[in-house]
Amino acid sequence: MRPDGTTLSLSPTNIGQGLFRASYSIPRSGALGTYAIIAGASLGESEASAMATFIVTPSWISRNAPRIASATAVVGVLAVVAVAWKKGYLRRDDEEQGLPLIA
Repeated sequence: MRPDGTTLSLSPTNIGQGLFRASYSIPRSGALGTYAIIAGASLGESEASAMATFIVTPSWISRNAPRIASATAVVGVLAVVAVAWKKGYLRRDDEEQGLPLIA
C-alpha cells in the first residue's frame, strides 16, 4: 500500500527453496509517507501472512549535504597535509638549507 492509499500487487521471483523476492522502486517525486507491505504464503491448507510498514522521509544526509561536503573537504586536506608532513615532503633537508649536519 502506497502513502496515497493505492495498492499494488508485486510479482515474486523465486530465489531459492522457500525464498522469494519482490521489488518496488520508490519514485523520487511524491514518495514521502508511510508504505505498508503485506506478504502472504500458503502451502496446502496452511496459510500465513505478515505485515510491515516503513516511512520514507527526507534523509538527514540530503538536508545537510553542503555541511557534510565542506567538513569532508577540510578533513581530507588535513589528512593529506599530515601524511605529507609525516613522510617528510614538507620539510627541507639540512643540506638543502646550507646548514652543517651535526652528528
